[in-house]
Amino acid sequence: MGFRIQHKIQYRPESTESNLNQPDEPDIREYLLTFRPFISESEDVFLNRILNICSWQLKSDEMKQNVAHIRESLERVKQYNGILFQRNGRHITPLQATNMYLDGIYFHDDLEYQKQLVSMYSLEADFLRSYFLNFVIDTSKIIDIIQNGIYHAFQEGLFQFEGADQASLST
Repeated sequence: MGFRIQHKIQYRPESTESNLNQPDEPDIREYLLTFRPFISESEDVFLNRILNICSWQLKSDEMKQNVAHIRESLERVKQYNGILFQRNGRHITPLQATNMYLDGIYFHDDLEYQKQLVSMYSLEADFLRSYFLNFVIDTSKIIDIIQNGIYHAFQEGLFQFEGADQASLST
C-alpha cells in the first residue's frame, strides 16, 4: 500500500482549521478497484472467506492460531481505528464510513450516502474522509500479512487440500 494521509487540525479561539493531505483522487479510485473485492462479501477474495479457507486447510496449529489473530485484528480495524466518530449521536465505524464512500461516491450512486456526505461541515467531512482512508490503509496492511502467510504456508507445505495436488495450487 503506497499511499499515506495526514490530517492536521489547528484550533484557535476564533476558528478551527482542518487540512487533509491525501493521495490524488485518480490514485485512490484505481486502488479501490483492487481493494474493494477483499471487503465485499459477494466476492471470491472476501477476506473472511480467505481466512476461513486457511483455518480449514492449514495443517499447522501455529498457523491456525495466526489466522485467528489476523481475524481478530481485521474485526478491530472494521470497528475502530483510533478515532471514535459520531454524527448526530450515531457511532459510525470505519467499515461503515468506507461503505459510505464506496457505495455513495466510487462504485454506486446510493443517494442516502451521498446526501450524508454532502451535508457534512468541512471539518466533519475531513474527519470522515481520513477515517475511511485509514481503514483502507489498515486493511491493506492486513491483506499483505495474509498474502505473506499464505505464501509461507505454501512454501512450507502447510496446507492440506482434499483431492488436490498442493504443488499445482501454489503456482
